[in-house]
Amino acid sequence: MKNNFNIPITYAGGTGGNFLSSWLNAASLNDQSVLNYSEYGNAHKTNINILYGGGMNISTGTNLTKHLSEEEKILLINDEVKNYHLRFFATHMANKNLLLNYFEKIIIITYKKSNIEEVSIVHTVKWAKDDDSPSVKKWVEEKLKTNTYPEMYSSFMKYQKVSLLRFLTDFTEEVNENIIYVSWNNLYNEDYHVLVNKLSNQLDIPKENFNLENLFKWRELTLKGIKKFPELVI
Repeated sequence: MKNNFNIPITYAGGTGGNFLSSWLNAASLNDQSVLNYSEYGNAHKTNINILYGGGMNISTGTNLTKHLSEEEKILLINDEVKNYHLRFFATHMANKNLLLNYFEKIIIITYKKSNIEEVSIVHTVKWAKDDDSPSVKKWVEEKLKTNTYPEMYSSFMKYQKVSLLRFLTDFTEEVNENIIYVSWNNLYNEDYHVLVNKLSNQLDIPKENFNLENLFKWRELTLKGIKKFPELVI
């Protein structure tokens, strides 16, 4: 039987999966608390989110072992998320058909080719610059053995551009009644009324449950990071 309670949010790095997961969990619980962001809007530590990325649940430190197949990982995730009261969780697993084998509904954050430059910058600032988790710190330390900070940031940004282009078709909208699509533009800079109405209608969450200040703050900090990027690569 498919999991009809939990809803995975699959997304490419930088497109706001952790923010959306946290915001939706708060709305579904009518929790109006202020979400905890990093300086540039990284939402990995909001305390109302579960993230499965790179084979690991960062929120709990549970190692899902990268040698497993995607299907084996999804089976483990499906078992583990049932232990939490949170309905939404973020994941980098892009195989939508495989996710739909186990979950009744999924959310996909889409982006366009024209968004790739911007999203690459956002990911660089929020992850390589702003994420203080042990795994990221270790990655930075290794990179700095052979690179300066500007070289490291520039290289990471270029890698993200290639990756986003490669996976573009996986994060492009297609007709499927079991998939809820939210675009990067919806999240970051479009009319918030449209975003709230869409999520409220499709997820049956009252509009008044959505804390708009948390959305506005995330957008503000994300823009702050975009403006900071040119200084990082000088």
